Amino acid sequence: MFKLSVFKISLVITLIFMAFAFLIDQKTTSFTFIKSLALKTNVDAKFYIRGKRPISNDIVIVAIDDKSLEQFGRWPWNRTLLADGLKKIAPKNTQDKPKVISLDMVFSEQDPNSQAPTFQKLQTQYQQSHTKDSFYETLSQQIQRADTDQYFSKTIHDLNKTTPIMLGYFFYFSKKDIEELKTDWEKEFEHIFDSKITAKISTVRYPPEEIPTGMGAKSSIKPYAQATSNHGFFDISSDIDGTIRKTHLIGKYKNTLFPSFALKTVALALHKEIVVQFGSNGIENIFLENEFIPTNLQGEFWINYVGPSYTFPMVSFADIYNGKIPPETFKDKIVLMGVTAKAVGDIRVSPYDNAHPGIEINATIIENLLHKHYLGRPPEAVPAEMLFILIIGLFLGILFTYIRSVWCGTIALGMIILYAVCDQKFFFEKGIIANFFTPGFHLLFVFMTTNAFKYFGEEKKSREIKSAFQRYVSPAVVNEILKHPTQLSLGGEKRKLTVLFSDIRGFTTLSESISPEKLTHLLNIYLTDMTDIVFKYQGMLDKYVGDELMALYGAPLKTESHVLDACQSAIEMIQKLEDVRQKWSLEGVSHLNIGVGIHTGDMIVGNMGSTKIFDYTVIGDSVNLGSRLEGTNKQYGTHIIISQDVYEQLQGKFTCRELDYIRARGKTKPVQIYELCSNSLPPELLEEFSKGLSFYRKTQWAEALEIFETLLKKFPTDGPTKTFLERCKLYGETPPASNWDGVFTMQTK
Repeated sequence: MFKLSVFKISLVITLIFMAFAFLIDQKTTSFTFIKSLALKTNVDAKFYIRGKRPISNDIVIVAIDDKSLEQFGRWPWNRTLLADGLKKIAPKNTQDKPKVISLDMVFSEQDPNSQAPTFQKLQTQYQQSHTKDSFYETLSQQIQRADTDQYFSKTIHDLNKTTPIMLGYFFYFSKKDIEELKTDWEKEFEHIFDSKITAKISTVRYPPEEIPTGMGAKSSIKPYAQATSNHGFFDISSDIDGTIRKTHLIGKYKNTLFPSFALKTVALALHKEIVVQFGSNGIENIFLENEFIPTNLQGEFWINYVGPSYTFPMVSFADIYNGKIPPETFKDKIVLMGVTAKAVGDIRVSPYDNAHPGIEINATIIENLLHKHYLGRPPEAVPAEMLFILIIGLFLGILFTYIRSVWCGTIALGMIILYAVCDQKFFFEKGIIANFFTPGFHLLFVFMTTNAFKYFGEEKKSREIKSAFQRYVSPAVVNEILKHPTQLSLGGEKRKLTVLFSDIRGFTTLSESISPEKLTHLLNIYLTDMTDIVFKYQGMLDKYVGDELMALYGAPLKTESHVLDACQSAIEMIQKLEDVRQKWSLEGVSHLNIGVGIHTGDMIVGNMGSTKIFDYTVIGDSVNLGSRLEGTNKQYGTHIIISQDVYEQLQGKFTCRELDYIRARGKTKPVQIYELCSNSLPPELLEEFSKGLSFYRKTQWAEALEIFETLLKKFPTDGPTKTFLERCKLYGETPPASNWDGVFTMQTK
């Protein structure tokens, strides 16, 4: 019979997530939502975490922005404006020229703003009735000026002699798209062949199924295409959620390779030739001469975004045209010109924005290629991630079988955080895109399902827990433990807890003066009231040792306020003494005083004892120190002494007085101690005592003695004042060693 277990559940979930790790990396239309979520987790989230990164000043974007549209009117403009703008960016008579000017736009139609046809018609009509006179010549000159296409193409041609001018074009990948193209588009595209790539290293045929192959293209009109031999295609492909995360650097048309707009721009700027190397499955390598560019088999290049929209510096076209931007601004720069105005701009979806200017995405790709800011996903990533999921699944299946749920959650969370840190390190420092989505959710699901399975088997333990703890804590705390059993650890564990010790002063003398029966009766009265106070503040009664009471706060049920609870308990114990004294007085005993010590720190807590008989208790140096502090009250004439660790947690919620630095017997490390006051002390006493303590620590015995003598006259019952008065007298006559550190060494426990 098949029986569920933690290991089997973990194994099934692991196999499912291994399949997901494989499928979400495949180019299929299945699992669209999951793939989209994986991309946002594996890529987009990491960009957000990283934020903006520094960029070079090698790229300048000339933006046809809203400001430019306000000055020159709606887009598209008369191309004379663009030509004149280009001349201002790369003037003839200067050495301050850009490395390359790339126009992030396609001029697939003649300029609709050209006035040349109007002047030509007028000239024809005039010629029919007039001879070629001066007016006819004037019309000829106006025709030349008005022919904006000729003017723009000539500007490109002339500038291209000294500064490479780049034009862009689009590939179409379906028959439906090319039906909308002009009938003569192929003639215009012929001039694009000047920018083709020669595959110098080609071991096999070009695999058409691996490289995006265009069935048609939309390029600039013939005059522009002829004016320069520098062309690159725009890649507008996106992932299944519409976000642009990758770009194709290589495209194919009629068995000829062509570079993308960004790749060609970088090649021109660096004066390097593009080389493509093929293997049996597709593109193996792309080089700029000897510089390797990482892509996948389809020539896809991961875009390492520098930040959100408008991270790159932009210069308004209007400012350039108006002469506000000097030509040296563009010296030795890669200049990109394109439309960024919101109403007409090329807007794309990026990991950062739903409205990212397309020209800035091209600038990002160029920056990546220029400075080798590469991202990549190695071919071996998928099998490595599947193996990782398998190993982790088997490991957690075994581990979660034997450990408690609280540790399962801690380990799962720790592993997720560790994997996230490693993932970020790979991404930020190595440029490797790892799959965090699948392994991360795998860890989460393994934890959730296995612990849900374990949870429903916990009920039988409730009675055991109730039976074990009803003697230690109040019924309310027992109920809380039953509600949150995952917080309980019966095995030994190290935790930060608070321990309280209380002891009756002069109990030995008392026990010798009355009968055992009466002693037991009185002790029961006292311990009942004190224990009720412990329970009231969520404390756990650890044990009674004669007249000594030991209480623990913060266990077995974890509480954030365990330090405050212990201190409140101590104060209420002192206040309760008057009621207990009245009960004792009925038995003929009037004297009752106690001392309380409180310390907080790391302790080992759990069931301790033999295999048959054991108690839930704590051990450790912090426990011992709490006991020593209780006994220290005798030295200073106080009721409650707390350690510095406790004092720092109180945050001024109780009245405290700094007492001393002491070194407990058998210890080397000193401890700073404070008196926790059950009643408010007069401000004068606190202030003057602090001054005296300061003189004492500076070994100015006479000054300290004077203050303590004055205080004792005003407050004759103040124990700490008496203690330091006697100590100043002693040190005044017999000073401590010259290297005295202000610490008082206790001679008794």
